[in-house]
Amino acid sequence: MREMKFRGIDLKTGKMVYGGGIDTDRDTPVIISQGSRYFVDVKTIGQYTGLKDKSGVEIYEGDIVNLHGAIYEIKHCEAGHSGVMAFHPIDKAGEHENHYYGEFYNESSEVIGNIHESSELLGE
Repeated sequence: MREMKFRGIDLKTGKMVYGGGIDTDRDTPVIISQGSRYFVDVKTIGQYTGLKDKSGVEIYEGDIVNLHGAIYEIKHCEAGHSGVMAFHPIDKAGEHENHYYGEFYNESSEVIGNIHESSELLGE
């Protein structure tokens, strides 16, 4: 079973915060980290996938990953795949093409940014 971790952009500081818990029973979600509570932008919340890249960096939903020169966005996928993470290829125009599921992952991957802080990597 994967470790339950979350991240999101703190509304107060504009910086990404990480924590082991999340409270979504309010208008503005709260990420809880070491007893501190951070109000975060709901559109920036991502869950830890349980995977790490070649440098040991944790991979979260919304991360942008380089795998053998191709760029992928990590997304959660429910439809017929039991909630696995999907690697969505991104072409130069920022369009999502076919997608690949967990078995496509390997230790050659490298997190190079995320969709919230590195939009230039999406071709936008």
